[in-house]
Amino acid sequence: MNSIHTTIAIAVFTACFGTAIAQTTPTRMEEVRTNIDKWVETRQLLAKTRSEWAADQETLRQSISLIEKEVKLIDDRIAQTQETASQADRDRLVLSEENERLSKAATAVQAVLADLERQTTNLAAGLPLPIQERVMPLLKRIPNQPDQTRLSISERMQNIVGILSEVDKFNNAISLFTELRKNSADAEIQVKTLYVGLGIAFFADKNGEYGGVGVPSGGSWEWTPRPEVASDIARAIAIYENTETAQFVKLPVTVK
Repeated sequence: MNSIHTTIAIAVFTACFGTAIAQTTPTRMEEVRTNIDKWVETRQLLAKTRSEWAADQETLRQSISLIEKEVKLIDDRIAQTQETASQADRDRLVLSEENERLSKAATAVQAVLADLERQTTNLAAGLPLPIQERVMPLLKRIPNQPDQTRLSISERMQNIVGILSEVDKFNNAISLFTELRKNSADAEIQVKTLYVGLGIAFFADKNGEYGGVGVPSGGSWEWTPRPEVASDIARAIAIYENTETAQFVKLPVTVK
């Protein structure tokens, strides 16, 4: 398009000044031609400059669009970072409040923990020997000097809960153990003892000749020989072991 305009401009210029050119001298004509060539060159240079500027303008437009997209992406990331920071602050506040609550709870537990350990130890001392042996590893972990122990509150509570859990399990079951017990001649003989929870126990030797009843009393267990029911106790134990057919067996029960 610029080339066509240039050609038309040259034609008009020639038409307008044709007569003048014809009346000039050769030297003057040479100057006119030179000026025309320069004018044409100038027009071409302007056309080239416009074309290059148009190309540069498109490049700049694309660059500006790209920069705007990058700026928007950065703004989005800043907004996201601020939101993350805000959420982190909220989480930090929740954790701080939870930590304060746990700290107060720990202080309350700390105040009664030594007494709980003492009561648990005393309770264990009055348990039947089989359950004492079962909880002995946990009993050994209870500190003798609570104020100087390195165990955490959590570890100390786990010891207490572990012992009480075993005691509760024993108390809600019927358990059979083989033990040594002294007879009327003060001789140790092997007996089987059937514990009905922590309420009462019955023992008898393998022949059903020596037997008796045990009940908790004053922080320990009191064992009373009952030879008249030894055979019944032995039969109840045999039924528990599935060596005899199930049947009703009357056993002495003392209620205190």
